[in-house]
This record gives sequence, structure tokens and C-alpha cells, in this order.
Amino acid sequence: MTGTPVDERGVPEPTDVTAGLLSAGLPVPVSWLVVLATWGAVSAALHVWGRLRLRRTMLARLTAGKPHLVAGTTAMLQGAIPLWGRIGPAPARQLVDPFRLTTPTVVAPLGDGRPGERFDTPGPALVDIVAGPDGSRTDAQVVLGPGARFSAVFLGRVGAVRRGQGLRPAAERAARARTHPPAGWASQGPPQPVATAAGPGWRHTIATASAYVTDTHLDHDGWAFVVGVIARRSSPELADVVDLVLSTWQWIDDAGLPRHGAAPPDLPDEPGVAAVPLRLGGAAGRPAATVLAPAADSATDPRTALDGGRAEAFVRLTAIAGVTIVSAPGERTALARLEADALARMGESRIPTGPARREVTPAGEVWRRSFRLDGAVVEHIAELDHAGWAWTVRLHYAPGEGALASVLDDVLASWRWDEPSSDPDPATAAGRP
Repeated sequence: MTGTPVDERGVPEPTDVTAGLLSAGLPVPVSWLVVLATWGAVSAALHVWGRLRLRRTMLARLTAGKPHLVAGTTAMLQGAIPLWGRIGPAPARQLVDPFRLTTPTVVAPLGDGRPGERFDTPGPALVDIVAGPDGSRTDAQVVLGPGARFSAVFLGRVGAVRRGQGLRPAAERAARARTHPPAGWASQGPPQPVATAAGPGWRHTIATASAYVTDTHLDHDGWAFVVGVIARRSSPELADVVDLVLSTWQWIDDAGLPRHGAAPPDLPDEPGVAAVPLRLGGAAGRPAATVLAPAADSATDPRTALDGGRAEAFVRLTAIAGVTIVSAPGERTALARLEADALARMGESRIPTGPARREVTPAGEVWRRSFRLDGAVVEHIAELDHAGWAWTVRLHYAPGEGALASVLDDVLASWRWDEPSSDPDPATAAGRP
């Protein structure tokens, strides 16, 4: 059995570390302080290295095959994974009475025209002052009890295109939640209209075997919000907290900035007939084109995304189905982009339903592929290149809407290119708001 060596008096002999320090003339107590300080510095360095490695790992997973998302995701991870301190919000210091509104909460306008909010909550609200990569932000979150939280979330401007999908009006967002719930969750019935102090809303519930989420979708001046509760299924009464908070809700308009309350176009009577001309491109050197679609454009400014892409059109066909057209700098070929599209994003189930195929259309050479999202919604993607710019056309629809699959064919068949524009300012492009 081995141990610390001792001398003839039974006193432990100095180790190599302490021997070296003693040889430098340091007394034993001071030498051990130096050892502890050294180990503290090493531990701190290893801690920071571990956090940096976690950031790199998450960045690789979130941007696999999507280099254009690296910059925005890096900024998000720097806030989500600090070098020091806990990751994620701190646990509640104490539980609250969820049915007693004790704390006024004020969320100031962001300065871009988006309204702020004023409402009462059952306890102090955690406010996230940083918007996510998709522009959304948690305006307030209150812990109601074990496994239960109330949240008020700002989603963005109605009509904005994020990750190839357009942000729809409240009624359609709730309808999509029913047909396209997250993996492992199931809808608990059709959305229901509700009247609130914040305006008309649409409520929907999804659940797993152990938890549920009740969300109320709201729109105000063209901006989208959702207010909801997540809780254990053993506490169904906590869903009533949403109505309590909404009964105190007041909007705070962003003074001095234009309002964006224009209603989006109506859904078309014939969603499968492409007869409405749309103007695409013509901004910041992009080539311009005309296509035919079944309805008017619902996309809203600002159209330029974090990755440099631009939402050229967002056409709502039904409460679920729609077409989006996005242009971006042509950093990768159409086929390479389609291969990247096959990679599932975090929290999403994306299953190819067939191989990629090449077609020649009036828009040029096109690479196409079809997917099924979360086992339900069907998505068809067409990628094409023209004049150094990348163009992506996406069609998605719910089960039972298969007749709309021809809309993508009609859009591509009607595509007509113009001469490229030299106008460097997207806001002054012809035919755009």
C-alpha cells in the first residue's frame, strides 16, 4: 500500500510541488496557497474551455449545411451560453399564487413600430431583452408552479418570412398549430375564437401524456403575439391564468412611428388556380421576374432576412397551405442548397418523400424535392440559380390538400425574367412596397 512518504519523526515529506516551492524560499502555508491558486486558475480555464466547446458543438448542430446562419446563431449562443454563471433562467425563488395578479409588468416598444404591452401577472416576470434569430422575443415569463409557466411572446410582423415559412394572421397560426404540432405533441381539438382586452384571439391546446400547452394567438397593428401556459396535465386549471392576465392587457403604441395595421389579403376562392401576377426581385441588383400565383402577396417589409435573403413573395392559399419565394446571394449551387434543405432543423422532423430531381422550366434549370414535416405537412422545394442569385420556392400544404401540389408547377411554368435592376436600394425597387 502506497501513501505520502514520512521522515523518521513521522512528519510527511514534501511533495515535488511543495519541495520546489520550499526551495524557492517559501514557507509551507504560502506554498499551499500558491498550489490552490494554480489549481483555481486551471479550473477556471477548463470551465471557460468547456463553455466555448459547448457553443461550438451547438453551433455545428444548428447550422449544419447552412453556413449563412452562422453569424446570427453565433450571436444567439453567446447570450444563451455565457462563459460564467448558469445556463438558462434561474429557478423561481418561491412559488406564486397563480390566480392572484400581484405584479404590474411593462414591456416597452422596441423602437421599430412594434407596440409594447402593459399587464398584470401573478409574480415577477422574467423579461428577455434579446430577440432570437427569427426576430421573436419572450416579453414575459412567470413560473406558476412545478413544471408550469406563463409566457407572453412577440412573434414578429404578420407576413414576415422566416425559415421559408410566412408568419400568418392569428386565426391561421392557431389552425396550423392543430395540423402541425411539434413532434410528440397532439392537438386537443379545433382552435376557438376568444374575446380579450388585447383584442380578438384564437386559442388552441396541444398535449403530451404528461403536459399541455394552451396558447392564445393575437394580432395588433400587423404584429403577431402569442400568450399561453405550459403545465402538467394534472393542473388543467392553470390554463385560466391566460384569461386573467389578458383581462388586464393594454397596448403601448410606439409613438412617432408609422402603424402597420393593414390587413393581409383575403384567402383566395380558388387556391389551385394561378392567375394573379406577382413582381419579384429588382432590388439590390437582383434580377426581376413576373410569375402567376393564386393570390396576392402577403409578405411585409422589412423583407431582408438575417442571412441576406429577401422574401420576394408569401402567398397564402388556405389557412395552412402557402407559397414562399426567397432570393439570396448565390453562394452555393441549387443542388447543394437542396441537399442542405434535407437536413432537419432542431425540433423539426423532416423526412424526404423522394429523391432530388432536375427539371428545365421557363425559370431555368430547377432542382426539386419533396418532404414531410413532423409526419403531416407536405413541403415541396424548388431551388434555382439565375444571374449569380439563388432563388428558393417552397409550397407547403396539409394532408387532404394534395390538389394544391400543382401550384408549384404553375408558378415555375409562368416565370418570366426581366433585365436585372441596378437599383441598390430594396425600398425603391419597382413594384415593391
